[in-house]
Formats: sequence, structure tokens, C-alpha cells
Amino acid sequence: MKKIILGLSLVAASLLAGDIAGSYITVEVKKDNKVKHPYMQTIFEKDGKMMVMGMPMGTWKYDESKNIILITPVMNPSAVEKHSIVKNDKDKLILKHNDETYIYKKIDAKNVEKNNLASKLEGTWEFNSKSFNEKITFSLPNNFSYIKEDHTENSTTKSNGTWFYDPKEKSVIISSMMCPISGKHSVDPSKGSITINGITYQKVK
Repeated sequence: MKKIILGLSLVAASLLAGDIAGSYITVEVKKDNKVKHPYMQTIFEKDGKMMVMGMPMGTWKYDESKNIILITPVMNPSAVEKHSIVKNDKDKLILKHNDETYIYKKIDAKNVEKNNLASKLEGTWEFNSKSFNEKITFSLPNNFSYIKEDHTENSTTKSNGTWFYDPKEKSVIISSMMCPISGKHSVDPSKGSITINGITYQKVK
């Protein structure tokens, strides 16, 4: 009987390790009663690489006996971080490292494509004023680009990244490095306009 229980435990641990590999959005980081929402795309690749926003951040390994993930940062390969698995289901992966808690939302590529297509966000949205012009272009399945032309400073800012629409919340997560509209926003594209960070963009094409 003990052998059977041990065998089932090992199978469950193996399945858990297999479930960890995949693509995520880091929706929350909690520390000292403070919460941040980085909304960065994180990928735990099957070969053990860890990618954040398309850049290699280190390697990861699942320790079955302790139910933890060992993460070795690329900037400090001698420091192996132990991340306890608090939760791992079809929607979320929650890890705890020292006094920090990381909450990752799992990304299903098929659902992302379906939800983004149904969102009616695809296309270019624009805001014009005397001082600046902004354009946001949502492309399928989930790429986006951002351009801001500042007429006062005579400068142009460009960013790109990925986007994920949630039909239940009617919200979009924009994941990008150094982009002023990166984050989670409530939007209603059916109105022909969307408001992000207090600015209302009109659909132009």
C-alpha cells in the first residue's frame, strides 16, 4: 500500500513539473503588504530556460521532493533561488520566495487568439492634440505597437509588445517594456473608442 501511495505521489509530482512549463503574465508581486502589478510576460521553457519579456533571465528546475522551483538568475549564476509552489492549477501559478509572493496568470495560446479576435480591438486607435499624437495598433494574434509624436519636444517614442483581452472583465492587459500604456485597462471597443490612462483613442482603421 505504501508503495502505491508513493508511486501516485511521484506521478502527481511529475505532472506538476510538466504543468509548470509554459507562458504566463506576472499579474502581482507582493512584499511587505505592498502589491505591484508588473504585467510582464514570463515563459518557463521546457528546456529549463526562463524568459521575461523575450529576454533570458536565468534557468529553472523543479525539485519534486520539496515541491519547489529552483531559479538561477542569469546575472548571478552562483545564487540559486528557492521558490515554494503555493498554488498551481489551470489558471494560476503562485510562487513564494522569502517574503515575496509572485502570482502568474497562465496563458493559453488558443484562448488568447480567440478572445483577442472577438474583442474588436484589432486595428489602429489614435489620439490627436496640439501638443502630441498617439497611435496604438493591435494586431492578431496578440502583437501591438505604440507611437507617440511629441510636437512640443519634437520627439518620437515607439514601443511594442503583446496584448491579452479578457471577455469576462472587458479588460485588456498590455505587456511591454518601457511603454506608458503597459498594464491592465478596462475597455469597451464596441463604442468605437477606448480610454487608457485617461486618454480616449478613436479607431481610425
